[in-house]
Amino acid sequence: MNVTPLTYYQKNNPKINILVSLCLCLSIGSFFIIGKGHNIAGFFLIIPAILFIYPIKISELPNKFWVLTVIFFTFITIITLSILIKGGKLSYIDQPSRFIISLLIIVLLLKYPPKLIWVMLGTTIASFTGFAIAIIQTQKYNEIRAFTNIPSIPWFKGYMPIQDGDMITTIGLISACFSFYFIKTRNYPLFILSLASVVLGLSSSILSGSRGAWIILPIIFIYLIYCNKQFFINKKVCLLSLVTIGIVIVGIGQSQNFESRLTSAVNDINQFDRGNPETSLGVRLALWESAILTTKEYPLFGAGYIQRVESRKVQIETGQIPKIENVWIPMHAHNQFLEYLSVFGIVGLCAFFAVFFYPLYLFSKLDTRSLEQETLKQCGVIHILSTMGYCLTQSFFAHNSGAIFYPLILAVFLITSGAIKLKIPKGNL
Repeated sequence: MNVTPLTYYQKNNPKINILVSLCLCLSIGSFFIIGKGHNIAGFFLIIPAILFIYPIKISELPNKFWVLTVIFFTFITIITLSILIKGGKLSYIDQPSRFIISLLIIVLLLKYPPKLIWVMLGTTIASFTGFAIAIIQTQKYNEIRAFTNIPSIPWFKGYMPIQDGDMITTIGLISACFSFYFIKTRNYPLFILSLASVVLGLSSSILSGSRGAWIILPIIFIYLIYCNKQFFINKKVCLLSLVTIGIVIVGIGQSQNFESRLTSAVNDINQFDRGNPETSLGVRLALWESAILTTKEYPLFGAGYIQRVESRKVQIETGQIPKIENVWIPMHAHNQFLEYLSVFGIVGLCAFFAVFFYPLYLFSKLDTRSLEQETLKQCGVIHILSTMGYCLTQSFFAHNSGAIFYPLILAVFLITSGAIKLKIPKGNL
């Protein structure tokens, strides 16, 4: 069952409709195929957006789209004004600008909304290719963490364990939604394929050692179970689920990388308590403390990038935060929320929250009249929640990969779920 009837454009341009769906599938599937694969993913949808976005009437675009547009532009405007007034590299505007580009993709998908199967195939390709890269790097090249940047090998140049580990975690979680959908519709071949995508995606996350990606998992699992609670009433299905979860838990428990990363985290905290901040978590804790102190000094509009660095130097000199190496002083706060709060103030943080909470609001108000629509809604909510989780321990949007991944995947589920629909012109009903 389709989420929405075919649009006027789909009916009159069936070949373009198929091409856009194929580009969407390849876009999602190309994120991990090569280092900096996120750039390829963006082009797969930007190019057809430029080619096929016209003609469309402004009156056909729904009010929800315009609200989202205002939110994205407000978010970018605050960052731009802060840099122009308080100083900072113009390149800092580059990452947030990806949100504007995503609006073009939204318009394209409004005209030619893809079906669930295309999105599912894209996530499956992403999960399988990501796992292949993770295995090759950790087994053949003996890297400690999957998705390691290896400049000497062109294919592996540009990977980032934390960013790619986060993104493939999202892919694995989204695949879980699809596995529920296909077993409910008794499509067992696609259920097995989706379930494999879940296992491979989450296994890749473990191999990446991206600890920040695991923080939000309990909340997402609870959400998934709640949304699919009727599914667990069936004893056979419940048994299958428990076996699958058991296999994953045993696999995690046997993973030396997972165990070592947890042990390292505990050790880092102990070292920080003893006055040694020069560890992965220790530096983060010092930077978080610095961001909070800076916010107290510049609460409303933030300190700006340049003054934030100067404030951090003073905080170290006066003993307000532990002394860290000079290389860390100009770095971001390793927490996206604290980063925007300290640099752009409460105003900037509110604009950033809107980027998450307005789409969440759209999904919450969605009247899901079909199983397909409900599944895509769950995918959208999980994508937002997981990204918010990543932002707790890193500046996810300080990198092109995060700045492309979040708005692009968000655009996909806002449209495919029917949260934002094209207005139907009179005479084309």
